[in-house]
Amino acid sequence: MYRPGPQFLIFQNIEQIFKEQAGNVMATLAEKWIEEGIQQGIREMLYEAISSKFGAVPGDISEEIKKIENRETLRDLLRQAILSETLDTFREALKKI
Repeated sequence: MYRPGPQFLIFQNIEQIFKEQAGNVMATLAEKWIEEGIQQGIREMLYEAISSKFGAVPGDISEEIKKIENRETLRDLLRQAILSETLDTFREALKKI
């Protein structure tokens, strides 16, 4: 009767672990990409709100917005852009984040 050697069993275990973890890795990557897409969409709406209300988006504001990764923070800034009377008011709100 054939009995696999220890090296074969180790390889089999590694293969099984990889198969189990690959599904988790792909789900995690998909979730990350979805979140990044949502963040980018909110950023684009934020840029549109600022440029529609105040003209071109200044470079310093654009750079600060690019650094923000929290979806709720981006949404709060979008609301602030809509409600701010001046670009300086929005800039102050951005500094508080």
